[in-house]
Amino acid sequence: MTVLIIFAGIVLLASVVILSSREGREQREAGALLTERLQTLTPSLAELPSGQAAWIGQLIARAPPGFHRALARADVTIKARPLMIYAIVVTALAALFWLRWHGVMAPLVVIMVGMILPPLYLQRLAARRMSAFVELLPHYLDSIRQLLAVGNSFQQALIKSTDNAGLPVQRYLQPAMRRIANGAPVPDAIDTVAERIDLPELYMIVATVRTNARFGGNVGPPLAGLVNLLRSRARVLRELAAASAETRMSAIILCALPPVAMVLISVINFGYMKYLWETEAGRHLLMFGFGFQALGMVTMRRLMRLDF
Repeated sequence: MTVLIIFAGIVLLASVVILSSREGREQREAGALLTERLQTLTPSLAELPSGQAAWIGQLIARAPPGFHRALARADVTIKARPLMIYAIVVTALAALFWLRWHGVMAPLVVIMVGMILPPLYLQRLAARRMSAFVELLPHYLDSIRQLLAVGNSFQQALIKSTDNAGLPVQRYLQPAMRRIANGAPVPDAIDTVAERIDLPELYMIVATVRTNARFGGNVGPPLAGLVNLLRSRARVLRELAAASAETRMSAIILCALPPVAMVLISVINFGYMKYLWETEAGRHLLMFGFGFQALGMVTMRRLMRLDF
């Protein structure tokens, strides 16, 4: 009897060990599959451009949140080679100006302009691409609503509408579609994109989808209301832009007049402008002029800012 009990205990222990090892193997296989799917969504360091994984990545990580948002909205990748070429060109121009005029002011202005131009271009590109995305968003949501009306599920309608949408929509929503295809919930996938580019319209879509997923019901009417809201917002923004067109044109002329006048006077009579960087008083006047010009541009931009 004792031998049978010991034998049964050994068999039970062996069964537990076999079942636990099988469960651990299944968990490891599931973890490996999840890691493989995540690697398909995130490029490895070997796939990144040369130098980006090291010093460019560190520079981007230390940048302010506004730069990260502009980089995500512009949907661009900073590569090492173009950045180094641009830095070499700016340095060469600064050295050329220093050799030509033997002063610190001209190279300093060149370096400052060289540092300001890339963020301005990034902001401009991000604004243009966001504007194109928001403009197509009502049509995109209306396409989802129509596909829902003919019997598609919300996930199917979302994927089909994204595949048939224009490039401005696919540029930002294709990563969400890849996450959905790999098993992520639809609200979480869209919320990830909304947090990345910080767009209020996407937060509205996320709220609508989350509410429908939690309480059920037909998601078509909320989408129709959201489409009408976005179209009304776009119409009001166009009316505001038309009403402020004269003010914006006046601001552009006032901001561009001093540098254009300086360039024209330099072309007509260069010796007349040499006073600004060959004398101490002229350099002080030039510094004050650049300061007041920048202050005036910022003030005019604040006055023209319209939020709705």
